[in-house]
Amino acid sequence: MLDRPDGEVTAWLRRTSLNLAFNRARDVGRWHARAARAELPQPADPAAEAVRSDERAGVRAVLDQLPEKQSSCLLLRHAGYSYAEIAATLDIAPGSVGTTLARAERAFKDHYLQAHPRHDQGEDNDSDDLS
Repeated sequence: MLDRPDGEVTAWLRRTSLNLAFNRARDVGRWHARAARAELPQPADPAAEAVRSDERAGVRAVLDQLPEKQSSCLLLRHAGYSYAEIAATLDIAPGSVGTTLARAERAFKDHYLQAHPRHDQGEDNDSDDLS
């Protein structure tokens, strides 16, 4: 690097500084988004809280059925972590995160629908019949 012209070194330093600044700004934004999600107000309605509690228990039960890498990948991604952060945390190649995430989402959906069949299928839906 020392044998390069000053212009190239300056351009490289500028680009590196910009990349670091953009990365820092993005990380701060993600931190604020995570903090905002963590501070969501709890519903005052006990019935709504009971439903949310049941839904959380159902999600946890389905996550427990998935392979550990898949469930961890889903949890990290939905917590707002980037693919690079997930790869570093799970010690997998960054290029594998998307594939792992897609498989995890598909497996989660299959397990969830199997455990919680939709009640709206097969029910009479009078709102569609306007005649």
